[in-house]
Amino acid sequence: MRLTDLNDFEIALRLDELAKQHEVKLSCMHKSIYISLLRYCEKKGEYDENKGRYYVKLAVNEMAVEFKAGHTAVMNALKLLSDCGTVYRVKSSSIRSGTGNNSKKQAFITYINTDFL
Repeated sequence: MRLTDLNDFEIALRLDELAKQHEVKLSCMHKSIYISLLRYCEKKGEYDENKGRYYVKLAVNEMAVEFKAGHTAVMNALKLLSDCGTVYRVKSSSIRSGTGNNSKKQAFITYINTDFL
C-alpha cells in the first residue's frame, strides 16, 4: 500500500512546514527517520479502524537497526515528531524475548499521521 504519492524530498519539505507551525526544529536525520518509518509502514504496517491510522509495532532499538540510525537519534526523532503531531506512540503489552529477569521488553505501537502530506 502507498500512504502518499509524494517523493522523499516533498515529504521533507512538508515536514519542515509542519515543524515550523509547531515551533519544532527537525534535522535531516529526524526527517529521514520519519520517511523511513513511513516507508516501513507502507510495507509492514497495519490499519487501526478505531484510530483511522496506520501503525507499526517496533521498539526503538528495532527501529534503529531497521532504519540504520543510532538509538539516541531515533528516540530524539520520535519525541520531536510527536511534538509535531506526525507520530503518536502508545505502550503495548510486554512481549517475551528470552529467559531470565530481562526477558520482557516493552513494545510500543507507533501510529503515523499522513494528514499533512
